[in-house]
Amino acid sequence: INAIPNFRLIFLKAHFPKGPLMAFLAEGQDAKELVNKVCELNVTEQVVNVCKTNIIKDAWARGQELTVHGWIYSIADGLLKDLGVNISNLEEMRPKYHVAVQDINKRYT
Repeated sequence: INAIPNFRLIFLKAHFPKGPLMAFLAEGQDAKELVNKVCELNVTEQVVNVCKTNIIKDAWARGQELTVHGWIYSIADGLLKDLGVNISNLEEMRPKYHVAVQDINKRYT
């Protein structure tokens, strides 16, 4: 079981050798924190992906009020956590994404 966190780190390094994800993954980081960080970054990325879909962009173009929220569920304590990436239009997407990633980075430094 102790080998699994090491496998995860090797997998991440192999598949994401550059970019913001690897920039935040420090050597020797606690495996549980590493997994939590990667999960939070994944949710943040998926919020952006949802915002880029035609159905969401079309709704915003029609002036429909719609917000995409990034929340994560913790199996450890059963709580939902708002990651603070709540996007209501395309103009908000990049700035809120960058703030959310910075917040995650600060949380796991």
